Order: sequence, then C-alpha cells, then structure tokens
Amino acid sequence: MRKKLNSINYFLLGAGKPFSGKTPSILNSLNDHTRIIDWQINTINSLRKNIKIFLVVGYERSLIQRAIKKVNIIINKKWESNSAIDTFFSLQLKRKNTLISYADTIFERDVLDRILNIDGDIIVGIDRNWKNRYPNRPREDIKVAEKIKYKGKFVEFTGLIYFRSEVIQVINKLKKKKKVNSFTDLFKLLEKENVNIKYFDIKNKWAEFNLAQDVAKFFIKTKAQTLEKLKYLSKEIKIPKQIYFTVEQWQKNREKIIRLLNFKFKNKLIIIRSSSYNEDSWTKSNAGKYISLPNINPLNRSSVIKNINNVISSYESMIKEKDEILIQEQITKIKISGVIFTCSLNTGSPYYHINYSEGGQEDKLADAVTSGRTNNLKKLTISKLDLSSLKKNKSQFHRIVEYIKKIEKLLMYSRLDIEFIIDKQDNFNLLQVRPIVVDYTKFNYNQNSIDKEIKISSKKFVQNNLYSNMTDWNPAEIIGNNPKPLASSLYEELITNKVWAKQRYEFGFQDLRNKKLLQFFCGKPYVNVGDSLNSFIPRDLPKNIRLKLFNYYKSKILNDPSLHDKIEFEIVFTVWNSNISKNLKHIFNANEIKTIKASLKKITINAIKRLNNDSKKIVTLNTKRKIVLSSKANDLDKIFLLLNDCKIYGTLPFAHAARAGFISVNILKNFVKNKFLSEKRMSQFLASINTINKTLIEDKKKYFEKQISLKTLISKYGHLREGTYEISNKSYGEDPFKYFFFRKSKSQYKNIFKFSKKENNAIKNYLKDFDENISTEVFIDYLKSSIELREQLKFEFTKNISSIIDLILKSNIFKNISRKDLSYLKLRDLKQIRKNRLKMNLLKNNINQRKIKHKLYELIELPDFISKKSDFYYFEQMQNKPNFITLNKVEAKIINISKNLSKKLDNNIVLIPQADPGFDWIFSHNISGLITKYGGANSHMAIRAAELNLPAAVGVGELLFQNIAKSKIISLNCENKTISIII
Repeated sequence: MRKKLNSINYFLLGAGKPFSGKTPSILNSLNDHTRIIDWQINTINSLRKNIKIFLVVGYERSLIQRAIKKVNIIINKKWESNSAIDTFFSLQLKRKNTLISYADTIFERDVLDRILNIDGDIIVGIDRNWKNRYPNRPREDIKVAEKIKYKGKFVEFTGLIYFRSEVIQVINKLKKKKKVNSFTDLFKLLEKENVNIKYFDIKNKWAEFNLAQDVAKFFIKTKAQTLEKLKYLSKEIKIPKQIYFTVEQWQKNREKIIRLLNFKFKNKLIIIRSSSYNEDSWTKSNAGKYISLPNINPLNRSSVIKNINNVISSYESMIKEKDEILIQEQITKIKISGVIFTCSLNTGSPYYHINYSEGGQEDKLADAVTSGRTNNLKKLTISKLDLSSLKKNKSQFHRIVEYIKKIEKLLMYSRLDIEFIIDKQDNFNLLQVRPIVVDYTKFNYNQNSIDKEIKISSKKFVQNNLYSNMTDWNPAEIIGNNPKPLASSLYEELITNKVWAKQRYEFGFQDLRNKKLLQFFCGKPYVNVGDSLNSFIPRDLPKNIRLKLFNYYKSKILNDPSLHDKIEFEIVFTVWNSNISKNLKHIFNANEIKTIKASLKKITINAIKRLNNDSKKIVTLNTKRKIVLSSKANDLDKIFLLLNDCKIYGTLPFAHAARAGFISVNILKNFVKNKFLSEKRMSQFLASINTINKTLIEDKKKYFEKQISLKTLISKYGHLREGTYEISNKSYGEDPFKYFFFRKSKSQYKNIFKFSKKENNAIKNYLKDFDENISTEVFIDYLKSSIELREQLKFEFTKNISSIIDLILKSNIFKNISRKDLSYLKLRDLKQIRKNRLKMNLLKNNINQRKIKHKLYELIELPDFISKKSDFYYFEQMQNKPNFITLNKVEAKIINISKNLSKKLDNNIVLIPQADPGFDWIFSHNISGLITKYGGANSHMAIRAAELNLPAAVGVGELLFQNIAKSKIISLNCENKTISIII
C-alpha cells in the first residue's frame, strides 16, 4: 500500500542565463506547442494533484512572467551573482515536503513518482552512467557537469532533490549559520546533523538542455515508448493506434491484455511488433533482427497468443521487465512505404535517404527495407541544403521531408532512422524512430562548405549535356567514385585527356582530339556522354546522318539511363552486324541505313587487320621500360619517360585492343541473338580464352608445389595492385602473404573449345555478307586473340604505372611525405618540381589543402548519371541492370572484401567494389561466385569470370550492392538473370 503523502512544494530553479542562446531555457520549445516548462508542469500534474509549483526566475524575468501563467513565480533579484545553491537558500522554505530541480532539466514521470516514495529524509537524484548518457558526450560537457561523490566514485548530480518536511527546519537553521558553496557542501553538513540521505540512480530517464543529443536520448527509448512520446509531442504526425506491454506483464496478465486488445482494436487487423529494449539502442542497431507478425485478427484469441509468443521467442538475452511487445492497428491501404535516414549512413553528412516502395502491404515494408531482402526498392537521395527543386518536381516527397523535419525538431536530433507509410488518404503514418548509432566524429563538416562546393560544380554543368561515371572508359570502375588527386591525374594523362580520342580517330570514328573525356563534379569523375556518343560515330558519314545518329543515341540513353554503363552494347553501333537494319529502320531510310552499314563494315574490317600491329607494341613497351629503369636519369625524368612510353606503346595500343575486344564480344552476342550460337556455347567459348588470370593461377599452383620461387612470382605479377592508379594501395609484391599465399585450390576448367560444323557454317555465311576475303580460321582467331590481347596489354601497361608509383615512393624528393599523403600529389606538381618551380613547403601546403578538399568531397553525394541541374540536390538511385556472366546458378554465403578479409573466401560469393584486375588474386581461392558494384559487360572481371565459368553479376550498381551487402546468403542465377536474397 502506497504511503499517503502530504502536500508538496515543487521549486524549479531557473534564475540564471541559459547554457546557450539567449532565450530562457524553460521557454525553449520541445515542439510547436510544448515548451520545457509545459512538459514539467504536465508531468507534475499527471503525478499528483497536491503539488504546488514555484518557478524561481531572474534573467529575462519580465519575458517569463508574460509567457507563463500556470505557476507561482518567485523573483531572485541577485540572480547575476547567485549560484544554484544561493538561489535555493534565498527561498522562504516552509515546513513542507519539498521537491526541487533545475528549470532546464526534464525527467520521466516514473522518476518523480519513485523519488516521492523512497524512504529517507532527503532523496538525491544522481546518474551513475553520466559519462555515457548519450553517445560521444563531448569532453567539455563532461567537464562542466555537476558531480558529487557516491560510494567513492564521482557521479553526476541531476539537480533533483526531495526533502521531507522534517529536514526543512534543519536547512533553515544551517543557512543562517554556515556559508554553503554547493549542494555537495549542503549534503555533507546535513549528514553531520544525522540526516538520512539516500541517493537514487535516475539512469537515462532525464535530460538537460545543454546538448541536443541529451534530449534525443530522453525521448528515444524502445520502439513503443518512442512512439508514445511522439504521440504526446505532436498532433500532426499520425501514429497508428497502439498498446504495448512488457514480457513480464504478458506472462502475468495475459487475459487482461487480450481483453484490452479486443476492446481497443475490435474489427481491425493488427500487427504484432517487436519492441526489445536493445533493438533500437544508442550503442547498436538491431534493425530487422526481431520479427513482426501482420494480418492478425485481435478477436482470434489463439492466433493472438501464438503470435505474441512467437515475437517473444525471437528475442535474445531477454529481460522480461524491459523487453516489450508493441501491437498496432495495421495499415492496409498503402500508397508509399519506406525507411528514411536523416543523414548519410557512411559519413553523417546532410542528406535525407528515402528507401521506399510504392503500394503493397505494411508487413512487407519494414522487414524488406531494414533487412535488405528485396531487389525492388527505390532510393531517393535529397540534399538538406536546398529543397526547392524537390518541392517543384516531387511534391509528394517534399511533404514527406517536411514531416521528417518536424520529427527532427521534436527530438532535437538529426541522425534518425524512421519507418513510415503514406496511406491512400495521403496521411503520413509514423511506424518507428530509432537513432543512427554510427560514430561520425571523424567526418566533421561545415554545411556552408558543402553548399559552396555543390554550387561551384552545378555551375560547371552544361545544360542539355549528360554525364556518367560508368560510360565509355568507366572512371568509377577504374579509379573509383571519389578518387584521390594522383590517381585522377595519372588516369587523365594516360587515357582520358588525349589517348581516348586519338584511338577513336585512328579507328575511323569522329575527330574529338581536342576534347577531354572527363569532367569532375565535387571531386567525382564523370564522362561527358555527348562526347562519348559522338566519338563512336564514323567520321566518313555525311553530316546529316552523323547528327541524326547522335540524336538517336542521346534519346535512347535519356529514355533508359540505366544503360549508361552499356552504351557500346545497347546504345551505339560500333560494329557491323546483320541486325543493324532491323534496329535502325524506324529512324533512318534505306539509303541512310546502307551508308551506315558500309561505314561500320569498313571500321570492323580495319579492326581485324590492325590487331597484329597493336600486339607488337608490347615488346617495345617492355624494352623501353627496362632501358628507362636501368638508366642513370633522375627519378622525375624516369617518371615522365615512363609516362610518355606508356601512352605511345601501352594505353593507346591497349585502347585499340580493347576496341577489338568489344567488337569480338559484340559479334558473339549478335551470333547468340541470331541463334548461330547458344548462350551456353558462347560461355564455353569465353571460358576457353587464355588470359593472364589463368597464368597467375597456374603459377601460384607451381609455387605451392615448390616448382617456382616466390621471387619469380613477384617479378612476374608483383606490379598488380587493387586500384591500379592508387599509390596508397600495396602492390602484390609488397604484400605477398595476402596475394600469393593460399590453400591448394580445385583444378581449373578445361580450356578446349571447338566450333561445331553447324556453327562453322553459320560463321561462313556471316563472313559472306561481311568480307569474303577473311577466312573462317582468321576470323575465329581474331575473336579469341582480340580478347586475350586486351587483357595482355592491360597487364603490361600497368607495369609502367606501378614503376611510376614505385619511383615516387622511393624518391628522396618525397622522403618526408607519408605514403598516404603522396596520394594527394598531382602530376603537375612533379612537372613543377622538375623545373624547380615548386618548393617543398608549398607542395606540402598543396597536399594539405587537397586532403581537406577530398574529405569534403567524401561528404557530397551525386548520382551515377547527371542529366539536369537538380540532380546535384536530389536524385533517384538507378536500378542498374547487372551484367550476368555464364549461365550458372549458385546459392552461397557472401563475403564483402572491402569490409572483411579475415574470413576464408572458399565456397563463398565474393563482393568487390570495382571490376578491377587488381582483384585477380581472389580467383586463387575456390570462390563460388562474384558480384561487383561497378563494371561493364566487357570489363576485366567479366572476362575473368567468363574464362573460369564462374557465375558473376558485374556492375550491379549502388542500390542493389548495398542490399546484397546487408545479407548473409544469396542466390545468384545467371541464366534467369536474378539475384535473390535468402537471408
């Protein structure tokens, strides 16, 4: 039986200035209709009717008096010189039970309820977990926290004290006799007077308005409790009708809860949700870990009992008095459902990420999004810095963002994970709010800097132009989506400044030798799609046909931007084939088609004839590299000699061989389309191709069997590295344990392939239309050798790149610069140093400035494909169409190499970010499949997978890659072209 209490005086001490800002703390808003003082008054009034509230003010007292009418106001005229204890002693305390707290501090209702019912003369509210009350509590805040000693350790004093009436007389005597400097001094004096002081640990059930995170942690508890608080705080946000209870309450009062369900929900379907105390904690997220069970009739007693018990069974390390069950009315008529992150998950930067689906059922929303078990989600990325474009073009999502902004304001916190539903009546229904618990302290950012950088880049955007990070030379695949300066400048110098256009010109396409292929927006590389499309148009075509072709290509990619990484197979015609007429007849007349076919035939024939000349450049490249490296030239001279040789004898011949390889694959795909060849036979043909990858695997086996030395392996393959152009990545030779040490793998696939008689006849018939002067044997040899040469030339020219990187690393010029910092060099720095125009102090300053800029670029998000200015502020993440390799199917666990290298790769599907040949080492393991985020249909990893008959999905894109990375087991079915998430 609860002891009957006499009336209580409650003093809120709020005389001083606020911790921050100018508005008195008690007038700060929790939301649009509730201030701190309102929360305190409502909490007290809901607790006891016999509590009289007094507010002690000083700072801005006139403002407070005008704003607050429901409490008794006491004015402390000496507020500027008075401390909190001085203010307390200035009160005319009557011999009554007395409660005091600071005016800028709020407590949960049950804290006040419990403190009033603890036996003792004085009850002091403390927080023993004070340093970690919320994540990453700043040192300054910890330093200024009011601390007292409890059981030999410092704890935080919350400002909440309950005095029994008998103690008030003692306090009134003490304040006349003693000078007391703090509440700690007061407690010590009272203990000497034999006053019984008890300390009550409030834990995380309080908040002070110093920092927003403190307030957010006060409001964000379990799923159920957070929704209950938000229901109180806002009348605008619709929260489905709900009840919740602990596991302990369920076990003790099951029948009572069932009756309540019957009464509360009647004929409505309900959804039974998990609400575990550790599901949405401030230390870790268990999103999607526990089950929710939908479509339950609350009147079906056995179904309710069974499903509540099933949810309880899904909990780990259950604490009955803390773990809850949440039951809500189920929303069935859904327009949009999804999850919103109110910052970037990787960096904490100012974006809204909305993962959503349109239509469907509530039960399929949360689990699908949080667990990643769907490939049908859409993702909208929205910059918080400018919502005007969103409002203009996507008003529905702008309204959603406005609701989210209200929730952020209510909780005074901007890093939230929110589940929602828009119903058919356009109501915003809030299902869950949890904190994002990632530590973003290393990504401190300035919003003005981000905004400025985006504005600079958006001004560089040319209206009606298109930009892609995976068209043509695939920069996102080769140097990454946010490359460092040295990698970017090497890539530009060796390929995208001049070599790319020179190759196209020499092949017979339009002359774009005065154009640079790449444009950088916020540090991210983009191909000018218009220039790329133009570069694939034969230059001997009449001007009107060239223009018509360009407009046709551009309209195709605008109609389906997901093809931006497949333009050479799905958009442009770079190869003669028998299907051209069929594809062009709706756009071009018969004479125009005839002209286009003749031009492409000439280019294709010349490609076959020139292949041998391109292959001879390998010998020259290797010879010249050895001469340069053994010469007495200084390091910088060697670097630029290697660069020049690489362009002439490496990347240009490689570009020609790559074009030849594209022609071969294009022809093979055409054979499949015309049923000259089955997909299975095409896969077998590609598996018969011998490339460096197979040689590497065989040489590793020889090393394993002690037939060759580690030194031999390193001399042959040591130049390879993940991210060919990135100096901070170690080469195979620098880290042989990772790349050359492995367990004995299974025998590889057979290399033998021979076209059947029927297939040979089909090829002969193709050649009759194409060029009768080319024999079947020569043509088949071209199909195979062009792909092999492409891989061989890539392998060889990267030796020059590796040598350049090695020279930079060992050069005395850069001995005082760390390897990591060398990533921020640019080739122009080396040129200026070579000419004695750049001093070391200025170089280091340049590096530091670029490091700052690169960190800023990491915080900015842009789409893979940019077609309009508004894309800089919001964009829909494209669902890329993966390039499926082989016709095989596999179901296996996944290993994301970028996050986990400690696990064995054998029998797993491996995830890598880029289809870069630096990842060749993974094929030494018995992997079951391969998935890459970036990569084209004819990328190096596509060729590797094909030759090993390994099921692969190359270039799945950001959205699908993220979903797959969240999973544990997937099914990769290349024949059906599907990726299914199992667990």
